[in-house]
Amino acid sequence: MMKRSTFARTALATLLAMAVTPVPAADPDMPARGPVPFSSFDADGNGQVSQEEFNRAHTERLQQRETHQQQYQQRQQQMYQERMNMNSPGGMGSGQGGGRR
Repeated sequence: MMKRSTFARTALATLLAMAVTPVPAADPDMPARGPVPFSSFDADGNGQVSQEEFNRAHTERLQQRETHQQQYQQRQQQMYQERMNMNSPGGMGSGQGGGRR
């Protein structure tokens, strides 16, 4: 029983840490998901979007998406490593003879 509650606490702490981790953004007006506001494209504020403005905003959005994907992959790898450590004989998990059979 004690090992399961330790796992639950560790999993909860990991999820909470992921939820509050700040994500750097190239442009504060550029949302990570969803539609991009017109103001993010119209850099000079003249009410029109030039090809250069569009390309800049598009490139920023792609870079931001790459950053998010890298952070997601790092979190997944970290969670995997934590699970492996918990299941190792020296870890907090079930160790030898425990777990599923």
